[in-house]
Amino acid sequence: YVGGVVKDPKGLFYCSPDELKKLNVNTRMKHDVTSIDIKGKKAIVKNIETGIDFEETFDKLIITSGSWPIIPRIEGIDFENILLSKNFNHSNEIIETAKGSSKVVVVGAGYIGVELVEAFEMQGKNVTLIDAEERIMAKYLDKEFTDIAEKEFVDRGVNLVLGEKVSKFEGENGKVTKVVTNNGSYEGDLVVLCIGFAPNTKLVQGK
Repeated sequence: YVGGVVKDPKGLFYCSPDELKKLNVNTRMKHDVTSIDIKGKKAIVKNIETGIDFEETFDKLIITSGSWPIIPRIEGIDFENILLSKNFNHSNEIIETAKGSSKVVVVGAGYIGVELVEAFEMQGKNVTLIDAEERIMAKYLDKEFTDIAEKEFVDRGVNLVLGEKVSKFEGENGKVTKVVTNNGSYEGDLVVLCIGFAPNTKLVQGK
């Protein structure tokens, strides 16, 4: 989608509340479960649009709350144009911000980071990919394969910065301008963090 391969955003979604309704599923969008009483078999739910709380009971509870990107608490993390890449809204924000950006830094060389680098390179951006590991996709593929991918990136002008850890971000007028690592600094007017995910389990911790 970010790379422009998918033209119609509707093609990104495999289902909808209307489709689920046909299957007798009551889907409540823009609602947030704020607490769960497992023994009492009830949950407190907030309607985000109205702010009204109500109680929902259950016989069986299935939790599919997913995960959320890890956000490092390092200096400069709150500068504008430092973005996450997890959901559809993030993708839209990345697309809009990239329109006015020429130097993009992607932090994290897993699947998502690598795909974003490819998308930005295809758009003619000056792209830097930073990862603390010594090679890209190190957790997923053997070196004989990542060597091929790395060479392809380098041949296309991507700046691979491997074996370096981000220590802080620098900026001007509230917007990021530079990513600083333990071994150098790299200019960027758009930074996308792709350093991993943590499970959304806070709601049921200790239960």
